[in-house]
Amino acid sequence: MKPITKRIRRTMLASAIALSYAASASALLLLLSVPVSALDRPLIVPSGDGQITQPVLPFPDPTAPDRMFYGQQTPNGKLTLTASNGFFDSGIRAGGQSSDKDAAGVEFIGPDFEYLDQWNKPLTTPFGYFGTSFKADGTSSGTANFSLWSFSTGKPKPQEQWSHMLVAGSSEAEFGSFGHEGSGVKLRGDWQPFGNDTREVTLALRGEISGPWVHWFGYFLDPKTERFRLYAAAATWNGNKPMRSLNPGAFVEQPGPPDRERSGDLVRDIQRRGWMLDEEKKWHAIDTMDAGKGLAAKQWGKTDEGWLSMGMGGMVYQEGSGKPITLDPAAQTKPDWLHGAQALKDLFKLPAAIGSRKITDITRTSAKVVVPLSGLDLAAGEKATLTVFYGPEDCLTFDRELGYREVKTRFWHHRSTPISATDGDNIIELSDLAPGTNHYLRIQIGSPRGRIWSFETDHFLTPP
Repeated sequence: MKPITKRIRRTMLASAIALSYAASASALLLLLSVPVSALDRPLIVPSGDGQITQPVLPFPDPTAPDRMFYGQQTPNGKLTLTASNGFFDSGIRAGGQSSDKDAAGVEFIGPDFEYLDQWNKPLTTPFGYFGTSFKADGTSSGTANFSLWSFSTGKPKPQEQWSHMLVAGSSEAEFGSFGHEGSGVKLRGDWQPFGNDTREVTLALRGEISGPWVHWFGYFLDPKTERFRLYAAAATWNGNKPMRSLNPGAFVEQPGPPDRERSGDLVRDIQRRGWMLDEEKKWHAIDTMDAGKGLAAKQWGKTDEGWLSMGMGGMVYQEGSGKPITLDPAAQTKPDWLHGAQALKDLFKLPAAIGSRKITDITRTSAKVVVPLSGLDLAAGEKATLTVFYGPEDCLTFDRELGYREVKTRFWHHRSTPISATDGDNIIELSDLAPGTNHYLRIQIGSPRGRIWSFETDHFLTPP
């Protein structure tokens, strides 16, 4: 097995982690994240008169040559923010010279603004994003983002290759989509899987090759039960290529354009540690992070407790060394909830298992679909339903128009009346079918545990 490496890539407002792993048909990553300093102290604009100047190049901090400030130095040695910080449009005036000082003793002017109270720290993955945002006090927003791209703006792909949702881990979640800088699918709805008072979020991501697709399964550690629960599963096109690595990453960002979000002077920092599961079901700690290289308002480091840390924002620009940061193996102890067989079992659990379907009793206008189910795990009084979505074309798991800008969605126009579903064989009859036609179908199971589509499309031909 190849060594597990954690690397950092940096952009203006984001840090990213890439992990390499031995090639296999299945891989599982677990990453634990804790926000450390959601807010540095806000800057205050004092009374007086000062001009925000045009952008200038960074200049050294006299107390630490490896650090740089990005702003305009004034004759008295104080620092004035510039438009290049993203705080102001050029020419906007701010009051006075601040007597406030940062840790290095440098005085500066700061903007007077209202800042957004959420910042994002998701995993970046081969398919898109998986993660949550945190509020200014460091607690989770309660929601999650499991987004899978299908294509970039202006570069649509055939629908047969679109990413599509397969499972939602709660009946409160909905299968949704997005279509701004790119087009794809995600969960939406009112579900808050993390709650809104936790400061620690643990995610797990598993990938499995299935023909031309990779099936992705996202799990989270329930902060109340300390057991893993499924958040979502989805498929992305892989074209029958091997999955050479899980290749995830992570970043810290404060979203919002300069006309809405002007808190780049505040430091957002996060600590992370993680493990990967090999094919023999053994956990291996992620132990190395390559610091970014180049001048940026970003930070990289580690803690004595065995955490890798990264941050973005603030007034100080630092020169990244690009050298690996390695954790001490002795500090990388697995948490209690990762020990034992139950954790592994939970990380492979789905709301139901849909077996191979059989199409029987096919006539010119009707057919019966036999759907074997298992693992519904219903409590007393709980019910599950089974619905067949069908039509003359394969629509993957799209049951409505997605609203992509470039193309229209081919979606299922026909669905059966839902029936009660149980473990074992479930039989549903389709009628009013067109004679001499290929018919395609997908199964959807709904229960209090969530909703799950059959992972493959079935088809059959009615006689003429």
